[in-house]
Amino acid sequence: MLANDVFDEPSAAVASAPQESVSEETMQDVAARLARLADQATSPADRKAHWAALIEIGSPLVRALELLVDQSGRELPDDIFRRVLPKVDEQFASLAELESPEIRIRRQAAQALAHQTSDRPFSRLALERLVTIVTPVRDSLVWQTVQRAVADDAREPAMRLHYVGLSHPTAEVRRTACKRLASHGTAEHQPALLKALDDRNVDVVREAAAALAGCGPLENPLPLSRLLASREAATRLAAARALALLDFEEGDAALERLAHDSDFHVRRQTAVVMGEVGRPTFTPALLSLLDDRLGVRRAALASLAQINEIEFSKDERGRALPIDRQTLAWRQWQEEQSQTKRATHESGEWRPERSRR
Repeated sequence: MLANDVFDEPSAAVASAPQESVSEETMQDVAARLARLADQATSPADRKAHWAALIEIGSPLVRALELLVDQSGRELPDDIFRRVLPKVDEQFASLAELESPEIRIRRQAAQALAHQTSDRPFSRLALERLVTIVTPVRDSLVWQTVQRAVADDAREPAMRLHYVGLSHPTAEVRRTACKRLASHGTAEHQPALLKALDDRNVDVVREAAAALAGCGPLENPLPLSRLLASREAATRLAAARALALLDFEEGDAALERLAHDSDFHVRRQTAVVMGEVGRPTFTPALLSLLDDRLGVRRAALASLAQINEIEFSKDERGRALPIDRQTLAWRQWQEEQSQTKRATHESGEWRPERSRR
């Protein structure tokens, strides 16, 4: 903070805000002491006295500082974060250690933060400080632990941290950043995730595609559509899933092709994805998988029931039926549907399904 930066006394609106639990007297005192600390002419002895007085305020100091920063738009001096707040709040004590020159201490501090936030979320001031500290860090263990600490945090500073994570040198950090953005899906994440589709690591690319599926609607499917030509079946599947969930027909067509892939693992996962997308038009492809390996058949049966809202897995007493019995029931259902469709077509009532996009 510059020497001539002064924290003004809080306005009545801020001091008396309904959610505010800090007294106006405390707000005035904190603002005055920050102004003195910002003054380069303040002696070392007086600085120590101001630090001690702020520490005496205790936990309300964090909220008071948040309000004053909101009002002034100015940053707090580093001494507040390094000499005052660590003695007031355990989150700031761990944040201070996160700046240690020793890697062991930094990693321990990250672990402490993850533990602390499992019981109490970051204060807004602590979250902003975390972003500032971690942004230049390259240690992947610190980053992954911090990502775990903010996993459930949907606030803007946490999202900003995930954006930074997308450019980290460690692939697992980049992949986790995609995953965290997906858990708080919004169209605002699309530009960063679309860029991640060009990542050099295939796991990051697949995670970015998965994240985009939850950040729609998407105007231009081309970046995802290009992945359908990948040599990696898992990448093609990730792109097809995203496109289908975003309601693009090329995603459906790609899933139907993948249902005939030579790798039974891909066929099984494709069956699972078809159930997730939930399109009735996948029913013929899923029925064709009922002659496949056991794992593929199980996935196809589950998705058929999910899509068509029909349960053939139990008998009239609620007992689980063998796979072969379930398959037979679906074959009979398929024949009944075919007969109904033929009769409807012959009566002239049949109409082709309209395309979506």
